[in-house]
Amino acid sequence: MSINSLFMGLSGIQVHQQRTNVVANNLANINTTGYKAQRAHFEEQLAQTLKDATGPEGGVSGTNPIQAGTGVRLKSIDTNFRQGSIQTTEKTTDLALEGNGFFILQDQNGTQYYTRDGAFGFDADGRFVNPSNGMLVMGNLATNGEFTGGATGLQPIRLDLQQEIPGSATTHIKLSGNLDPGSTPSLSADTEFTVASSFVGAGVTGAIDESRIQIRILSTGEPLEGQITIPDATYNELTDVADALNAAINANETLVGKVVAQLDDVGQIELRTTGGSGLTLEVDDVTVGGVAAVFGAGPGAGAASAAATTASDINTLAQVGKDLDDDDVIQFNGSRRNGTTFEGIFTFGAANDGVTIGDLLTAVQNEFGGGVTAALDANGKITITDSDSAQITGFTTLFSLQDSGTTSSGLIGTEEPEQHRISTVIYDSQGSLKTMNVTLTESTEYNKWTYDVKIDGQRPQQGALGTVTFNEDGSNRLFKPVEGVDSQVEFTPAGGVGTIRVSLTGGRQTDTAITGLTQFSSPSTAGVATQDGRAPGTLERIFISTDGIIEGRFDNGQTMNLARTIIADFENPGGLQRHGGNLFAETENSGRRVEERPTVTIGTQVVSGALELSNVDMARELTDLIISQRGFQANSRVVTTTDQILAETVNLKQ
Repeated sequence: MSINSLFMGLSGIQVHQQRTNVVANNLANINTTGYKAQRAHFEEQLAQTLKDATGPEGGVSGTNPIQAGTGVRLKSIDTNFRQGSIQTTEKTTDLALEGNGFFILQDQNGTQYYTRDGAFGFDADGRFVNPSNGMLVMGNLATNGEFTGGATGLQPIRLDLQQEIPGSATTHIKLSGNLDPGSTPSLSADTEFTVASSFVGAGVTGAIDESRIQIRILSTGEPLEGQITIPDATYNELTDVADALNAAINANETLVGKVVAQLDDVGQIELRTTGGSGLTLEVDDVTVGGVAAVFGAGPGAGAASAAATTASDINTLAQVGKDLDDDDVIQFNGSRRNGTTFEGIFTFGAANDGVTIGDLLTAVQNEFGGGVTAALDANGKITITDSDSAQITGFTTLFSLQDSGTTSSGLIGTEEPEQHRISTVIYDSQGSLKTMNVTLTESTEYNKWTYDVKIDGQRPQQGALGTVTFNEDGSNRLFKPVEGVDSQVEFTPAGGVGTIRVSLTGGRQTDTAITGLTQFSSPSTAGVATQDGRAPGTLERIFISTDGIIEGRFDNGQTMNLARTIIADFENPGGLQRHGGNLFAETENSGRRVEERPTVTIGTQVVSGALELSNVDMARELTDLIISQRGFQANSRVVTTTDQILAETVNLKQ
């Protein structure tokens, strides 16, 4: 008789024992970090053919083959690479992978392995390692914060955890944000209107050598005195000369808001005061020939300012920052004795409402109504009287320029110009701190501001003074220093440190967006958008980003790339060979690894401060364990039954 059933039962016992071993191993590693569960698969052994199949012949049908199996054998034990759940550890150097791939480790012999277990740390030598086996984590090292190439240059990650970075000089600063033009300056009825004192010269254009001019404003109080520099440049228009003068004036702390340059009615360069009575303006050479070169006239003094009269042209007033043009509008409003209010407009121009103070007062008087008379007293102050010739107390009137949009007139008003200061820290070549202040001052000219740069309270030798010009839509049209087109600030600090050269820019309107400085009717927010340079720093902390980059945070506030973990990916990860310790090794059937950068060349993300748990499904494993037990028991019964049959067969011979 055949005893094949005995061997079949034994084969079933063997494979179910192996399956039980796999299940037991999975359950044992249910809490093992990065463990990947296994599955045992069976297949039928070679079948024994007792009779071959026959085909139909004549009137007789064919017969099927008669075969008997010879048992079962283990087909494969596969690894399930499904991602396990991720658990937070709050330890920065603990890493988990969201997606495919493996960390690359290297042992002391240079042999490389692969793992999903990211329980890493730094040893005493700054090497990024798996502390349980001492293997080194592989990746790329950065040079001065930069990586060259893709994932090439694989090497053990080793960092100087006490490293320092040198300081570097600031070379670029970009300003961005809004500059509020403010409300239109206004004048009250209490204002004493005065005719400005002035100095007038014919003016020249073309190439003008750099000249320095001394400007004095004499009064009964302490005289004001300041020097301005006319930059060395070629001026095509007298307006360009006036622009250069105003930029220099607005950058002078003594003269800003006190004197303005413009063209008079016959096209001459005029310097005039912007307020106060009894003022005398004097202009003298500092550079030989300076005044003559710019104004086409020798130095001298203008007439003293005086109180305005009704016959005074509005454009002669000190309170007018720039001459009004025909069709410009002055808006005025006030209150009557009974508390009611009124408002009106005055359109400047000989063909409109007039050009004199008297014409303006007539418009106010007509708008006020009720037998009211508007006049100027001996000091140039507006007075309002009723029909009883009694002065009306508590009267208020405000005047403001409303530009018609057809001209670019300046503003009426003696208020201090809008100012906005931007302060930032810059660095010299040794990383020493310097404080840089940029003061932006609204010019009396339309859509124009001036800037004044000081470093540690000192004005740089070059690029300290300049202008910012805006378009009608509030976007930045031009940002340039007085010296020329290049906006580089040069400053040589004391102490033997080299010259600091900073490229200062305010941006400009692009084809798609408004960048840099803007001039909208909203609060001033201008500040530093970007800048470089840094002080020396010592490594303070490290962080690891989702793209596997190890970043160093230094105590000077700087962040720098130090290294990057690289992920290995395989076409057939099931072909990897287990080596214990959550390690896998490459085989011929796994294919050659592909080195990938997380999130860049592969969708996998690195999660810092977390670990991947095992992917063992306990419910499924317990189910498989029961199935294996039942299979083992059934095959044991086959062996027992076969043994009994054999025993009875032997007894038959006796």
